[in-house]
Amino acid sequence: LHLCALALERERTRAHMHKLSFYDTLTGLPNRMLFNNKAEQMLLTAARHDATAAVLFIDIDRFKIVNDTQGHAAGDALLREVARRRGADLGDGDVVARLAGDEFIIALPECSAEEAANLADRLLARLSQPVNAGRMMMTPQASVGVAMFPGDGWDVDSLVRHADIAMYRAKSEGGSRIVFYSLEMNQAMQERLALESA
Repeated sequence: LHLCALALERERTRAHMHKLSFYDTLTGLPNRMLFNNKAEQMLLTAARHDATAAVLFIDIDRFKIVNDTQGHAAGDALLREVARRRGADLGDGDVVARLAGDEFIIALPECSAEEAANLADRLLARLSQPVNAGRMMMTPQASVGVAMFPGDGWDVDSLVRHADIAMYRAKSEGGSRIVFYSLEMNQAMQERLALESA
């Protein structure tokens, strides 16, 4: 009995360590490490089948205001609700994760640009339903950047970076919109970094 109890406790500890290593503790979604592993496999499959894929970078608009005015507990409640709402339109092969803060990312296998735009539209519509955050009812909005495989990158890091650039363009245009990455955005970002460095 004692040995069985030790074995069960060890198994529970190992499962807990696995969860801490690969999953976000607040939302229960995969973290960046697990996302990278799954998305890399997805891209390898897409390359073998000469298929396209999409990466969506989602950032909640004005999230800092919620934390500053309502407190971090309200911000956490909002993040959990966003994580819960993202699921209805996603398929079994889709990979979704919380990267950090209010940043979420989704990788969609065998997905065209039109399909990515349609899914992003549905996500924004679902996210914008009112939610109770702390002592107030709010209507969340989000900005979405989209990068396409293979046109915008051949690896996960490039696609995530490019989707992130597109998301920042969406925010700079007022937020609550979807923007697809283009090479001109990267050039503009490099010029801005060079100017800031100078």
